Amino acid sequence: MACGNTSQRDTLPMFMAHGGSANGGSSGGPAGAAGTPAATETVEGAMHRLTRFEYESTVMDVLGTQAPTLALSEGNWGGFETAANLRVSDGDYAKFYEAARTEAHAVLTDATLRARVVPCREQTSACVDSMVQSAGLRLFRRPLEQDERAVYTKLFSQLVGQQLTYDAALEQVLVALLASTQFLYHVEFPGEQGPEPLGPYEQASRLSYLLWSSAPDDNLLEAARLSELSEDQQLEAQLTRMWDDARSARFVQSFAGQWLGAQRVLEHSVSPQVYPTWNLQLASAAANELYERFDALLRNDADFLDLYRPTAHDVDAALAPLYGVTPEPGASTVRVEGERASFLGSIAYLTISSFDLRTSPTQRGKFILQNVLCQPLPPPPPGVAVEDPAPPNATFRECVDRIRANQHCAPCHDLMDPIGLSLEHFDGIGQYRVAYSNGEPIDSHLTLVPSPGYPAGLQVEGIGGIVERVTTDPASTRCAAEKLYAFATGSASTEVDRQNIDTLSGDWQRGPLTIKELVRTLVLSNTFRSKRAWKVP
Repeated sequence: MACGNTSQRDTLPMFMAHGGSANGGSSGGPAGAAGTPAATETVEGAMHRLTRFEYESTVMDVLGTQAPTLALSEGNWGGFETAANLRVSDGDYAKFYEAARTEAHAVLTDATLRARVVPCREQTSACVDSMVQSAGLRLFRRPLEQDERAVYTKLFSQLVGQQLTYDAALEQVLVALLASTQFLYHVEFPGEQGPEPLGPYEQASRLSYLLWSSAPDDNLLEAARLSELSEDQQLEAQLTRMWDDARSARFVQSFAGQWLGAQRVLEHSVSPQVYPTWNLQLASAAANELYERFDALLRNDADFLDLYRPTAHDVDAALAPLYGVTPEPGASTVRVEGERASFLGSIAYLTISSFDLRTSPTQRGKFILQNVLCQPLPPPPPGVAVEDPAPPNATFRECVDRIRANQHCAPCHDLMDPIGLSLEHFDGIGQYRVAYSNGEPIDSHLTLVPSPGYPAGLQVEGIGGIVERVTTDPASTRCAAEKLYAFATGSASTEVDRQNIDTLSGDWQRGPLTIKELVRTLVLSNTFRSKRAWKVP
C-alpha cells in the first residue's frame, strides 16, 4: 500500500478530517535503515491504536502525569488486547481529546513536569520549535519531519495571533501532539516491496511496547538515531538492560495478566449467596499470586513448564482458607505446596473458569485447551440445545454427560468436559471439597477422548492427572510460543503465522526453555524485525 506524507492532515482535531487518519488510516514518514533479515514470511497487519494500558504507561513515562482512566472500546482477539486491530470511535476520540487537554494543562502548570517537556525558558518561536521536536520525538516515537514541525509551530503562531497567551498557545500545541494519530496509534510505515527490515525507530518502538508497554526511552531513541538496533548483539544488550528496568514488570502485568487470566479475577462475578467469603481482597490476592508466580519464573530463569508443575511458593495469608492452609500467627504469607502449587490448582484459574454460582467443567476444560495447549476447537453449531432436560435426581456428572450425548455438542464437549471434570474437587472459588452441596460424592477419574498429543483411552484422575497431561505434552511449550507471538505481533491466525510460530517454537526448544529465552528468540527473529504486509481496514 503506497502512502504519501500526511503530516498536514494529522495534527489537530480542528485541522484533521475526523474519520480520516485518526480512524485507522496510515501515514508516510522516515523508515530508516536496519539490518537485512533473511527471507521471511511477512505478517499481514493493520494499524491499531494503543491499548488503554499502553496509553496510560506511555503518558506516565513521557509526561510524568497520571493519565485519566479511559473507558475505551477495547478489543480482544486470541486473549490479547494487543492482538486486536483497535480503532478510535467517535466516542473514543472525544475521550482521548479531553484526556489530552487534562494532561497538557497538568504539564504546563507544574514546573517539574514542564521542564521534562519544554527544554527552554525563553518565550520565543525557537523555544516552541524546540518543544515540538523534543516532545514530538518521545510521543511519536520518531523524529518529526520538517513539514510536521512547521504545522505545529504555525498553529502556535495562529493561536498567539488570536490573543492567546504564550503558555495557553503552547498548551494547545501539546494537546495537538497528544491528540495526533501518530501518538494514539502504533505506526509502522509500510514497505514498498514485500518483506523489508524495520526502521530503527520502528524497531525501538516494537521493543519498548513488548517489554514495557510504553514508548522507547532516551537510550532506545539514541540507539535508533545511531542505527544501533540491527545487529543481534545490539538487540540482546538492549534486552538485558530493559529486563533490569522496573518497567519490565509491565510485561508480566500485560502478557501474563491477559494470557493466564490474572486481569480477569477482579472483574469475575462470584455469587455472595453461594460463596459469602469471597471479596475484593481475595480477588486481588489471587491475581497477585499469578503475577508473582510468573515474575519468579521470569526472574529466576526457571524452566517454563514449572508454571504448570507443582512448585512450592508463598501466597498472601488471606488465601490460606481457600488453600486449606493454616498460617502462622501474625504471618502475612503462607506456603502452598503439593498439587495446589500448580497453576492449574491456583485460586485465580479455578475461579475465573467457573460460573458465579458453581463450577463449569466446560469452561475449565476450554481454558486449558485454548490457553495452555492452544488446541483449536470446532465452532459450536448454531441453535443446538439438549433435547430432553435431565431428570430431577440426575447427578452432576449425568447432567454434563447428557450434553456430550448430543451428537452436535459432542465434538467440543468430549474434549473440554473430561478435563474440567477432573478438577471438580475444587469449587467455584478454588476450595477443596469431597462432595457437592447435595451430598453427591465427586468422581474425578476420567478417560480422555483421543486428541492430538495423547492417545486413545488415556485415563487421568484429579488435578495430578491433568498436570501430568499438560507438562508432558509438547503442545504446552508451542502454545507459550504462540501466545507470545500473538501478543507481540498482533496476529496468530493465518497460515503464515502458524509457520512462523512453528519456527519460533522449534528455535526455543533448543533451550534454555525459559521465558527470557523465548522473548530473545522472538526479538531476534526475522518476523519481529520485519515490516508487516499492510492492508487497508
